[in-house]
Amino acid sequence: MPRRILLIAVVLLWSAARSRAADSKVVVELFTSQGCSSCPPADALLSELARDPHIIPLAFHVDYWDHLGWRDPFSSHQWSERQVAYVRAMNLDSAYTPQAIVNGERQMVGSDRRALTDAIARASRERRDASVTLDNGVARGSAPRALDLFAVVVKSGATTAVKSGENSGRTLRNDAVVRELKRIARVNGTFSNAVGPANVVFLQDPTTLRIYAAATR
Repeated sequence: MPRRILLIAVVLLWSAARSRAADSKVVVELFTSQGCSSCPPADALLSELARDPHIIPLAFHVDYWDHLGWRDPFSSHQWSERQVAYVRAMNLDSAYTPQAIVNGERQMVGSDRRALTDAIARASRERRDASVTLDNGVARGSAPRALDLFAVVVKSGATTAVKSGENSGRTLRNDAVVRELKRIARVNGTFSNAVGPANVVFLQDPTTLRIYAAATR
C-alpha cells in the first residue's frame, strides 16, 4: 500500500476512534443517603460530574439509613437491593455509603475525586460493542449478547431541610436523583422498545452487571 494511502487510512481510523469515544457515555451510580454525614461531599461531586455531557450520573438513595434518625424522602429499598447486587457481583464485604459504581464494574468511595475521575477516564477509553439511543420515548440500538435494557426517570435540583439525624440542621441539594428504574426487556441484536417517560436508558449484563451502553434524551 502506498505511503500516502496508508497515512490517510490511519488518520481515518484515528478520527473514527475519537468519534466513538466522544459519543460514549459513562454511567456513574452513587449510593447515598441524606442520613449519612459523609454523603454530602459525594453528592456535590456527582452534581459537578453532571455538567460533563459524556457522564450520566445516577443517585440511588438507599433506605438502610432511614431508621437512624432521618428518613430520606428519596430513599427506596429497591435501590438498597441494587447496591447489594453490586456487592455480590464484585465480591465486596458489605455495602456502604457513599459508594460510587462506574459502568457497573468499578467501585470506590463516592467522594474520592481522584479514584472516581480515573475510573471514568478508563471507562471512556474502553471499546464498546453495544449501542443505545433514546428518542421520543423509544430506545433503539444493538446488543451483541443478551443484555437487560433499563429505563430510568431522573430528577435534579431537589433541596431538603434535614431536621434530624447526622445532617440535622443542613439544607441538602440533590441532583440526578433516581425516582424510577424499570427493566424493560432482555435484548439481543437490533432492538426498538418503548420506554415511556424515561430520560435515561442503559444496557446492562444480567450476570456481571457491567453497563455496555447508555443514553439520555
